[in-house]
Amino acid sequence: MPISAEALADQIAQHMRRHNRDVVTLRWSDFYVLCERERLKSGFYTALAKGLAKSSVLFVQGTSTVVFVKDFDFAPYGDPYFSGK
Repeated sequence: MPISAEALADQIAQHMRRHNRDVVTLRWSDFYVLCERERLKSGFYTALAKGLAKSSVLFVQGTSTVVFVKDFDFAPYGDPYFSGK
């Protein structure tokens, strides 16, 4: 039976914490394997994003990758323009 969106969100958040990762990327093909599914509906993506948000993790869908990133400023841009100087 395929993993639920909520269980997957918890699994991803725990993996990021255990391995001290601010960002995790997956190729789409690997993401489908992780989800234990051959097709994903938009409702699954919505539920996954909601589940990840509880752990302050953002879910980003790119063209070739899926990205999970902690929702905090862990790698500031560093341009003085943004700091008002």
